[in-house]
Amino acid sequence: MRGVIVFGLVCVAAIVVAMREMGRRESTRDPAAIVREPAPEWTGSEVCGECHKEIYDRWSLSTHARATRPFQQEHSARPFDGEVFVTREIEMRLGPGGFMECDGPGGEMGRYEVDWVLGARRIQMFTTRGENGAIQVLPVFVEVPKQRWFDYAEFIFGGPNLLDIPPDSPNTWYGPLRNFNRRCGACHVTNFAANYDPEQGTFASTWSELVIGCEACHGAGGSHVDKWRNLTDEPEPLIDLALLPPDRANQNCGFCHSESVVVRPGFKPGDDLFAFNEINALEDAVRSKPDGRANGLFHNLILVMEAKCGELSCMECHDPHGGGIPGDLYRELEWDGLCTKCHGDLMADIAAHTFHRGDSPGSRCVNCHLAPVVIEAGRGTVRDHTISTPSPR
Repeated sequence: MRGVIVFGLVCVAAIVVAMREMGRRESTRDPAAIVREPAPEWTGSEVCGECHKEIYDRWSLSTHARATRPFQQEHSARPFDGEVFVTREIEMRLGPGGFMECDGPGGEMGRYEVDWVLGARRIQMFTTRGENGAIQVLPVFVEVPKQRWFDYAEFIFGGPNLLDIPPDSPNTWYGPLRNFNRRCGACHVTNFAANYDPEQGTFASTWSELVIGCEACHGAGGSHVDKWRNLTDEPEPLIDLALLPPDRANQNCGFCHSESVVVRPGFKPGDDLFAFNEINALEDAVRSKPDGRANGLFHNLILVMEAKCGELSCMECHDPHGGGIPGDLYRELEWDGLCTKCHGDLMADIAAHTFHRGDSPGSRCVNCHLAPVVIEAGRGTVRDHTISTPSPR
């Protein structure tokens, strides 16, 4: 948080100036044109798919593969067809085509090109790029299950009428708190570097792949590809993540699935994440209750570390390559098999354990031990990964 505050003070003016200029003109940019070519050591997921086709095909349908995509109408849960959305007494127009008309710097209305679509399951957000390279998250989101437009202020602050957002506030969509380069990029694309120049007030951000690709979890794959294409005797350069101890495997996921700030760049699979990131733990009173259980979208690294089920790996339940099941689970959420691997004795008389009929929702393990937590101002739920024992006390 300290880094975010300092960052905001340094670059808010530059972002505002660039977004004001962009809102005054129409752009003919191709959204795909801002995707950089892979660096030589970073091969891209398609190269991985040449040998690992079955995994690649599953991954291509996963949440990771859909985290960030160039804007296309079919990627948005609701069409950009020129519809007018009114919020905070402001008329915002979505389209037609890849544009959003909304309030900009100084409160002036502008027409901003939509470059990327973020997310696919619960909430979708849209980005635009300023002349100084700042990538900003636009103010109108989509609630995917209901295909409904809504105001980002409602998403973040509980309702558009609960917070006055003056044009010079850092909470504006064009302010530093809605800046993708600094706050989102490291976990929404692969090998992202913000590259902010404080003297010029510009970003020269780079990345190797506009998705959460294979190398986002496994690391740069160039040496691995060279070894197996040329059948050399060099040692395998990539770590088999399945062979890591649970704590280090979870930390690999936790680089993104935790509330944290990078304080030392260079984290690689197998490293101790706590040597690189400052991680918000259970003292975060906004996101956690006094007993350590989740109170909102906390992400899950710390919660899994506190889990009552011993050393569990995220990959016991989740397939990072995807499988077509929400949450990229190996099996449906209500399937008890993951728990009964260790707790099979309870299934002999599950009703005696749960005090519910054995075939009822009350006897499904997740409904008590991974209780749902409402997040995103009521627009979704996640599961409490402390895997606690429910108690009325």
